[in-house]
Amino acid sequence: MSTVKSLATFVASLPFPATRRWQLLSAVGVVKAAVGVERGVRFWNTNVSIGAGSYLNREATFEGKGRITVGTRVAIGPGVMILTSTHDVGPSEWRAGGGVPEFLSVSIGDGSWIGARATILPGVTIGRGCVIAAGSVVREDCPDDTFWAGIPAVLKRDLPLGSDHETPAIEAP
Repeated sequence: MSTVKSLATFVASLPFPATRRWQLLSAVGVVKAAVGVERGVRFWNTNVSIGAGSYLNREATFEGKGRITVGTRVAIGPGVMILTSTHDVGPSEWRAGGGVPEFLSVSIGDGSWIGARATILPGVTIGRGCVIAAGSVVREDCPDDTFWAGIPAVLKRDLPLGSDHETPAIEAP
């Protein structure tokens, strides 16, 4: 594990308020905007961009070397895994040893909500305003404003667009 990744994971475990932890993570170059970061968030990947007003709950994991982009006002539930590394299946003697790792980007659109213990697989794009149910395994792209659930996650329904209330401005704490 690189020094920056180790430092980021250490900083994410410090007993500071979630609204202040982002400032320390910003100092090591992992988080660049005002976000809530609970204790125990793991950064195995520092090629991460997290939008303002987002929230990372306990034990969320950012894995691999592929780019991870999280939009503004995204809620990441506890235990969520965002994976960017994969490889081919190897021969029967060693199935997991199949070749050189490949790193695929993951993107999560503004306003989305990723439920507890969901897994986002490499190369997936989750659109704006999506909801991913707790425990789901997302292996395909999710269009804007849709609700997905299951293993593998499947489209359950479209979600309504917009709202009747004004969204408050995001301010740094």
